[in-house]
Amino acid sequence: MAQINLINDPLDPTDPTLPDDPFNYIDGTEQSDMLIGTSRIDIISGYGGDDTLEGKREDDLLDGGTGRDQMKGGGGNDTYIVDNTGDTVIEFAGQGFDTVKSSISYTLTANVEKLVLRGNSAINGYGNSLKNIIEGNSASNDIDGGAGDDTMKGGEGNDTYRVDSLDDEVVESYGQGIDTVESSVNGYILANNVENLTLLGSVYSGYGNISSNTILGNSVDNYIDGGLGMDIMIGGEGNDTYFVDYFLIGSPWGDEVVEYAGQGIDTVYLVGSNTGGYVLDDNVENLTLLDSVDRGYGNSLDNTIRGNSASNDINGSLGNDTMMGGAGNDIYQVDSLGDQVIEASGQGTDTVYSSVRDYILTDNVENLTLLGSVYSGYGNNLDNTIKGNNTSNYINPGSGDDIMIGYGGNDIYRVDSLGDQVIEESGEGTTDLVYSSVSGYTLDSNVEKLTLLASIYSGYGNNLDNTIRGNNANNLIEGRKGSDTMVGDGGNDTLIGYGHSSGEYDILTGDFFDSKPGFTDANDGADLFVLGNEDFVFYTGSSHATITDFYGAEGDKFQVHGQQSDYTLDKSVSLGGTTALDTSIYYQGNLIGVVQDTTNVFLNVDFQFVS
Repeated sequence: MAQINLINDPLDPTDPTLPDDPFNYIDGTEQSDMLIGTSRIDIISGYGGDDTLEGKREDDLLDGGTGRDQMKGGGGNDTYIVDNTGDTVIEFAGQGFDTVKSSISYTLTANVEKLVLRGNSAINGYGNSLKNIIEGNSASNDIDGGAGDDTMKGGEGNDTYRVDSLDDEVVESYGQGIDTVESSVNGYILANNVENLTLLGSVYSGYGNISSNTILGNSVDNYIDGGLGMDIMIGGEGNDTYFVDYFLIGSPWGDEVVEYAGQGIDTVYLVGSNTGGYVLDDNVENLTLLDSVDRGYGNSLDNTIRGNSASNDINGSLGNDTMMGGAGNDIYQVDSLGDQVIEASGQGTDTVYSSVRDYILTDNVENLTLLGSVYSGYGNNLDNTIKGNNTSNYINPGSGDDIMIGYGGNDIYRVDSLGDQVIEESGEGTTDLVYSSVSGYTLDSNVEKLTLLASIYSGYGNNLDNTIRGNNANNLIEGRKGSDTMVGDGGNDTLIGYGHSSGEYDILTGDFFDSKPGFTDANDGADLFVLGNEDFVFYTGSSHATITDFYGAEGDKFQVHGQQSDYTLDKSVSLGGTTALDTSIYYQGNLIGVVQDTTNVFLNVDFQFVS
């Protein structure tokens, strides 16, 4: 081995004969040289061969050239040029801030602080246990600072960084490729201008930046937040949690969550002030609305969707979903009897839109609307508002003072409180029916029929042609205006006709079966047919009542206005019912009633006169 050993004597820095160049150049040959520096700033070049280069205490530059070179800088902030995988750099602790400039993939040796990748080839750089600075080149580099709080600068190209400390720093400028960080530390936040993040091993959390990021999780329960931008978040296995802030229903732009079947029970949290609405991506089970986000929708799974303090619009979509709105006036879409709506007391005025038959409002939900052709819906113990549709609906609001709106169709309502209100517009159905379980109920406008349930005592009609039916109790039934049909059924019933306007023709039946040919009911009771009161006769002009099942022997009676001399009976004609003769009742020559199929009617026995 040829040895060049340049040793300069100590020089007087004030000597005017010294050259201006502060550097000392030491050049080797094409052979394997040993080149030893001086006390000045040395630039040592080995050229060919497997050289040994040794600097001293100043900031030396050591370039072994081609070959497998060994370079030792000594004290000072030394710079090494590496171009061969056999090159070795030797530094000891405390010997300055040293730099390797490498044109090949390289791992920093101990006690060297900085690595710079040269050229334009796709090479990689790796640090050591120190706090390293690693700089890439214009190609796509793989950079790993190793242990320590490292600074990594990839430059141009699609660079990949490995991060193992929250104090690691990745530096990228705008437009410098599609870059990726592979993180082995929880809570890492992507630096600016870095696009992708991959969580390694058992790392569970990672965060994006303002760019449109792609973040990959792993097999543990990940916590992923893409930050601003249109992010793609892929959790993999485990029960993953995602934060989404960029979304708009019907738009191709926005955050995307990617999960596959069987990859855990996953949750999306919607954040920010976006009101565009969000639909859960496939294979994600749960959704929670945060901040002022107000709309969230599920997928085909059994979703759990939680609202916030805003007035939320929540639709679980397909599946048996659990929906919790929280405070605010929330709206829920229900399409399965397995859907569950959860509201606490005092959390706003909430509404369910139901596309499934027989849905029952859950506790603390106030309103129900039946969609499409859904037939039936039920309330709870609150003061509910239940709206039907153009189908013939069955609406049962439960306890409370409820409002029921049937719209089109022949609707059926259940009423259990005098505070219940049925709303029908004119022409919306022709045979709307109320089943009443409360005494004293009066049919609301534009409702045609009323049936009294169980032992309910009384019920009243409206201005339409009503059909009112009692029960086995002693009923009081009043048809009021219109041509009404009243059936008392069993019990001692009082049936009050009211044909004070011309052209009103009421039909009064004490017991339904006794009005049918071949049927009698010995227990049908003593019924009172009221054709007038103390003030006036109920039927005037062409109006009259038809009594279908009068049986005086069972105690049936007529109540009429005035005195016996005001009335006459005609038993010579058949005006209705069967071919049997009827009894016509006249008040001062005006027909007010027809008793069908019997002439066993007597003014002095069967009539009660009031005035």
